[in-house]
Amino acid sequence: MTNPRIDPIYEELAAKFKFPVFYHYQMPENECQIPNAIPKIIRKIANLQQAKIVREMPGSAADIAQKLGLDVKVVEVDIDDLFNKGLVAPTKRGWNMPASWGLLQDMIGSASPKYIDEELKLLFRELFAEQSERKLKYYELNKDNFTMPYIFQVIPKWRTIKDLPGIMPCEDTRSIFKRSKQIVIINCPCKTWYPRTEECKVNIPHESCIVGLGVARYEMKRGTGREISYEECMDILDCLDQQQIVQTSAFTNSQSVMPYGVCNCHPCCCGFFVGDRFNQSHINPNFSAIAPSRYSAETDPAKCIACKKCIDTRCPFGAITMQYFPEFKGVRACVDEAKCKGCGLCVLTCPSKAKRMKVVRPPEFIPDVTQFIAQQNSGSGNEEFFI
Repeated sequence: MTNPRIDPIYEELAAKFKFPVFYHYQMPENECQIPNAIPKIIRKIANLQQAKIVREMPGSAADIAQKLGLDVKVVEVDIDDLFNKGLVAPTKRGWNMPASWGLLQDMIGSASPKYIDEELKLLFRELFAEQSERKLKYYELNKDNFTMPYIFQVIPKWRTIKDLPGIMPCEDTRSIFKRSKQIVIINCPCKTWYPRTEECKVNIPHESCIVGLGVARYEMKRGTGREISYEECMDILDCLDQQQIVQTSAFTNSQSVMPYGVCNCHPCCCGFFVGDRFNQSHINPNFSAIAPSRYSAETDPAKCIACKKCIDTRCPFGAITMQYFPEFKGVRACVDEAKCKGCGLCVLTCPSKAKRMKVVRPPEFIPDVTQFIAQQNSGSGNEEFFI
């Protein structure tokens, strides 16, 4: 569908975005129409001259200037503006837009606040609403074959699993960041786009996503990241552990493609939590785009003091209930393993040390996504940036 009163070039640019399986929820390619909000988002970010520059990507500023008959310095200024706003990034094949609109929302969402106004926030919320409606429509037509693929995985709090055998590097924040030459903290894109509760605004800083590898270099180059040491990184994570923060990252165990960082997700504004609330309310109560870790919490009823702290302030997944134990003549907290995502929040702050983590899934549960990433990025020129 063409947007009324919008230059066709913005529709053309929107059509360049690929739709990985986890964004269109296994919809056939011919049903994956470009969301109406995307051309409007691009128009908000780029003026007509800049849109013409982007249309010639991937490429260098000099190559694009020659194609368009523009002065190279003019093109460089426009590209720098688009880079700072999050519409383009440097790749092996030159400047280019990201491969998918999902990454676009993160790149723009972590940009300087001076580029983000209420109109842009409303456009992204329009995009989220449109995708939810399409997902629901497709589900209603394909209930028998519909599955909810995992996108992100929960990373357990490292202190809760440190004494367990067989910890994988991709599920240990210490290993994730020790392997990165540069560690950078950035503004959380979800906290940019989604409404936040007052509790979240007061207790959790907007600057709360921690990245490494190519993403760290990208954020530092455009001045939207703050470099921190490994020790500072772990101190920040320790402080955030006192809040109802779930750590998540890309769903991979590849040794060559380690998670690029850790998102510190609050249930009120994390895009995956918001999406899951929609999925579970309108599609299926068991659907979730957030993969659990390989762990689950469990309670020692003999140590539990029935304070309900784990239920009232820690577990964001509704995985803990109070059940009566006749041998103790009272209620104790019980963990539903099917609902537990293995984040470790309840274990970390249990006042009576009644909670602990246990392994409930094999290493094979976490896939190696190296080939998947290569397939999604092939021909996009984004290979270096994504990996």
